[in-house]
Amino acid sequence: MRRERENFNLDSALNSLEIIKDAWLGHSKTCINVSSADLIQFAGYFTAVRQTGVPGLIPVTTATQAKRDKLVTTFVWGRPDKTNCDVTWTDNLPGFQEGSSSPHGPPRCLASGKEIKGKMMDRNGFTAEEATVLIGAHTIGLVRDTFGTGLGNPWVLNGADDFAGGPVFDNEYFKFGIDTIEANTCSAFANNPTPFSRVFPTWFQQSNFPSQGLGLDWLDTDISLMMPSTDETPSGHPNFRGFSEAFAANNTVFLDTFFPAFDKLTKLGVDPKKLSPATTSCACGSRRLTQVERHLVGYSGALTANDLFALARGFGDAMARATMRTIKWQCMREDEIIWLTTETNVTASTGPTMAPSSATTSPDSGPTAFDGRRALRAEKRFQGGIW
Repeated sequence: MRRERENFNLDSALNSLEIIKDAWLGHSKTCINVSSADLIQFAGYFTAVRQTGVPGLIPVTTATQAKRDKLVTTFVWGRPDKTNCDVTWTDNLPGFQEGSSSPHGPPRCLASGKEIKGKMMDRNGFTAEEATVLIGAHTIGLVRDTFGTGLGNPWVLNGADDFAGGPVFDNEYFKFGIDTIEANTCSAFANNPTPFSRVFPTWFQQSNFPSQGLGLDWLDTDISLMMPSTDETPSGHPNFRGFSEAFAANNTVFLDTFFPAFDKLTKLGVDPKKLSPATTSCACGSRRLTQVERHLVGYSGALTANDLFALARGFGDAMARATMRTIKWQCMREDEIIWLTTETNVTASTGPTMAPSSATTSPDSGPTAFDGRRALRAEKRFQGGIW
């Protein structure tokens, strides 16, 4: 499944989770089997819970203790791993490029909104509100390596990995989309994409944050959530903007809507009767404490220094392997990345047009040249050591 394009650039996260799973299953103080499916879903849940409010779980305060309680008592386990994966399952995931065949404007915006409806709503059974709030998870993290190594940017500033105190999981994504994007219709946005200063075939970039050393990247589907639908008939898509406005106005509403929707997401395709919290007592070998029991009695001896060193070594190896795989994928995607990082020109009178062909034949010259090509050339110089 890693070879499917929807799962590109996930090696760093998946490799790290493999290390955690191996450490868990091999540890002398654990005997509860944890599947890879469980770990992947828990990783997302853990991140969202940990980064709400003031990010982190330490030191122990009333707020961080509430987060710990939520993590331990509300997540359910028991998802089975599939030994033979059907690669067509990836078709259930939005590719975020459906509107790319037409100039940016209502047709492209409509196509992206229809993809959200077709995949998240029709195939996976989410409501329009649930689909909107789940994409709001873009409030944290980066568009990693999609446009070439080193070109990953967050959607909002406080979602960046190195944001002071840690990235924050809140409604900033919706606040930016509703309050900072000047246009409030697809037609208006086509002629005035402010605050985005660069327009590409499937995405937009606000690149005026030199002091932070980054820009902000938004995809077509992000934009479609912030604009009224141009076709609310069954063949079109719902008006996602109304939900975006509600989430932008109130962080509590966003969080209270997100977590139930995410819980629904983590149980897709699973028999709910087989899922349960981690509360079952464990009795393999000598009597061992379960995760919940350790939490309740203040158990602090689960990991030794040797355990931590082993995890650190494993994470280092996982990241190195992920970096090599990412570079390999990027080299294989050269033509696609060149196309994705070719700017379009936007004028108030004509709307967007593709950049002159000279931008492709001479990618290092002219205002439309983008760093994606330079990154690819740099990667190719190292191919001999990673293929």
